[in-house]
Amino acid sequence: MRLCDSVVATPGLSQPLQRFVREVLMLLWIIPGRATSLNLSRYSHYDEKTFRRWFQQEVNWAGLNVVVIRAVVPAHHHQVLAFDPSFVPKSGKPAPGLGRFGNGSAGRAEQGLEVTISRQSPVDSTHLDPKSCGPI
Repeated sequence: MRLCDSVVATPGLSQPLQRFVREVLMLLWIIPGRATSLNLSRYSHYDEKTFRRWFQQEVNWAGLNVVVIRAVVPAHHHQVLAFDPSFVPKSGKPAPGLGRFGNGSAGRAEQGLEVTISRQSPVDSTHLDPKSCGPI
């Protein structure tokens, strides 16, 4: 909750935008599946059209990301947040999370699963071991 509050307290955000960003952040942490306007509206009191309108507005999302990173990583540490999405082809029986995702090898979206590895690691580290990755 502290992280959410630090993002919402970013200078330059109007109060309606602060409420919307808080709602979106909470939804992204709890909803299953893809974060579409329709799916977000299923778990929120906002309408699908409201999500579409807010996401069409100009917002400094990069600035919000900087605020999040500064809230999590102390300033005196030289850290990097590594994010590695990987595509796993899947056909046949349905599986949870099955959908169309970008396949970098094929250069197009294909049916399959997406596996994401996230890790906070020191800058001087040259290796990201997937076996040792846990939640950030």
